[in-house]
Amino acid sequence: MQNLAIKFIRCAVLYAIVGMTLGIFMAASNDHVQAPTHTHINLLGWVSMAIFGLVYRAFPTLAVGTLPKVHFWLMNVGVIGMIAGLFLMFAGHMEFVPLTAVASLFVLAGMLLFAIIVYRGRAE
Repeated sequence: MQNLAIKFIRCAVLYAIVGMTLGIFMAASNDHVQAPTHTHINLLGWVSMAIFGLVYRAFPTLAVGTLPKVHFWLMNVGVIGMIAGLFLMFAGHMEFVPLTAVASLFVLAGMLLFAIIVYRGRAE
């Protein structure tokens, strides 16, 4: 399903813009306290989402069914939660540690689900 592939790629582009904007802000302000947030946005948001999209594009049979859709939502909810949680934590609001922890579990679940999709699916 090419639709899922393009959804992942479109999300990846949005995450790249957010990550670059944060990077430019950190450089301009000479305040790099949000570097871990910047890194997570770029690696989980931009790179991982782009790779998922490209895999689903290259192997369209992997994108068929309910599991790939669940994968899309698990990853996006997890990444957005992690970005928000990390940003707030590194801004000094440690009460958001639980949000970051739960979001991390969503991301892990999303990656495990992707592994299941890849290993059980027929990549033809």
